[in-house]
Formats: sequence, structure tokens, C-alpha cells
Amino acid sequence: MAFPLIAPVDSEGKVYRGFLSIHNVDYSIEIHLPDRLHKQNLAIFGEPTLQSLVKDKEDLIQKKIGQCEDINLLLTDLKEILETQAAVNTTTNFSAERYVVLLNELDILGFDVVKDMSDIMDQITFEDQSNRTHQIRAHIPTDYPLTAPTLTIDLPCSPPALLSTSLSDHIHHIYSLVSNYKDFFDCMDELDVHCRILDPDNPRTGDSWRRVALSHHCSVHIDINPDAPRDIPRARFFGAEKRSGELRIAWQQGSHAWDTSQTLFVNMKQILKDALVDLTKPQEESNHNEVECGICYAYKLDQSVQETPDWLRSSPASTRSFNVLFGKCPYCGEWFCDYEM
Repeated sequence: MAFPLIAPVDSEGKVYRGFLSIHNVDYSIEIHLPDRLHKQNLAIFGEPTLQSLVKDKEDLIQKKIGQCEDINLLLTDLKEILETQAAVNTTTNFSAERYVVLLNELDILGFDVVKDMSDIMDQITFEDQSNRTHQIRAHIPTDYPLTAPTLTIDLPCSPPALLSTSLSDHIHHIYSLVSNYKDFFDCMDELDVHCRILDPDNPRTGDSWRRVALSHHCSVHIDINPDAPRDIPRARFFGAEKRSGELRIAWQQGSHAWDTSQTLFVNMKQILKDALVDLTKPQEESNHNEVECGICYAYKLDQSVQETPDWLRSSPASTRSFNVLFGKCPYCGEWFCDYEM
């Protein structure tokens, strides 16, 4: 038996009593299994600490294991639910002394750096030199400051490990990293302002790639080096073969004149010229900005395509791999795939 400290106390095996270990602490518990015949729901009794954990997750317990009649499966799921809740309670119920330590840490860092923070100080928001907002998610261990906190932030690379256990040292370290990527953030922001970004839909500060719409239903996917954002990026062109081929040749020829003293957008504009649509120009100067192809860019719509088009099934140029059809768009010549259910 997976739980040797729990045993049945009735002849029918419907009531169990014993001890359940939560984070290596044994709690007395009594479980009444659900009885469909007598329409009795799962009931859990125990000492006050255990009852408090059960009450916080009562709906989840009834939903997940409320109909379970196997005691081992029930106890396994119950243990997982209660240990998760116990960890949350331990993290959120900080003592007053703990807050004093954390506030002193932030005072060392400087409150002028911090723009906002959550009530339990597990999320800290600050602005960089360009008034760009960054959010730090901090996990403060129960034995802090003996154990270092774990901080996560949306950056184009993972922050290197830091030996210090001080929260202020970790935040200051991340703030320095953000300052190092200032040029990268500036280049990406300029690209997002001037260009029509197809992907990602809502770019994050850590995203180092973009798919940019070009004229004549073409697009370019670029991968930018965050450490050298002004260097020429790796580019892949998509669209009708004739149009995308011309853009590919222009890119190869223009790459020799790439100027690293200029920003990413400026260099791309010099190479691709009118093919790169500038959204900041007046509408009359951007007449070549066509509407997206209704087939290839259908994934940008709120509605989804309910059925595979008949022309894709019947086209001799289409190929099939299991439930996926591959073919060319009849409107712009773009290759794409569609899933058949």
C-alpha cells in the first residue's frame, strides 16, 4: 500500500483513518469515500491545519476526486493538491520581519527604480532609461535570506546565475542587463512602430524575431542578434516565387552596404525600399499597402476556417501527409498547409 499509515476502520472499506504526510509533516486524517448507492459525497476530516488546507481547495477536491472510490488514487491526488496549497500559503503568509528585510533590500536598491510592486512583493515593475516598463517575477524562498531568491524577467537571453542571496543584488543585476540591451529594445520598438508586424501578434520585450509584411503579399522573417541588433539579421522571404525571389536578390546585393551605425529599420528600408511599407507615412504615400491575402492570412482573423477548401483537395499540385494538406494559394502563390479533421 502506498500509504501505510492509513487503514480502513469499517468492514465495507468506505472509511479510512490514519496519518497523511504533507511536506514531511504528518497530519491525522479521516476519509469517508463517496457512496453512489446512498448518495454520499466524499468527506475529509482532520486536525485544524489540515482542515484549513482542505477548505481552501474544497471545490477542486470535489471536482477532481469527489467520485474516486480507489483510496490509493484518491490519497495520491489529495496529497498533491494539499502540498501545492501548503506551498502557496507558506509563500504568501510572510511575517512582519520578512517584509522589513525585503523593504530594506529595496531601499538599498532605491525606490526611484521601482515603479510598482504587488502586495506580497512577488512582482516588481520598473522602468528603464527609455521609460520602457519591465516586470520582474520574484520567488522568495521560505528561508530567505539564507537561500537566494529566484527572479524571472522577459529578456532575449537568460540572466546568468548570481552567487549573492540579496534581493537587491539580483534586481540590480537584472537592471544592469536591461540597460545593456537598450539598443536592442530601441531597434525593435522602431521596427514595431514603422512596420506592419505579422508575427508575433503581441511582441514581448524578449522576442528577438519578427515577421514583417512587405508589398505584393510578401513577407520577411528576420532573426536579430540581441547582443548586436544593428548587424544584418538572418532573413527568410515568403510569398509568390517571382516577387520573393526579387526581394531575396535585393537583400543579398544590399547586404554589402549594410551600415551598422544605422538602426535595423533604416538599413532594411534602404535595401528593400518601397517593398517595406512605412506605417508612419500618410496614407496617400502608401498606396501600395495592399490588403492581406484572404486565404494565406486567414489565421489573422478572429474567425477560423471551418472546412478545408474544395479547391485544395482537388488541386493536382496539392500533397497530403496523414491529415495535413499542402498546396499553393491560388491568389498569391504562397505555399501553406491546412489540417483536415
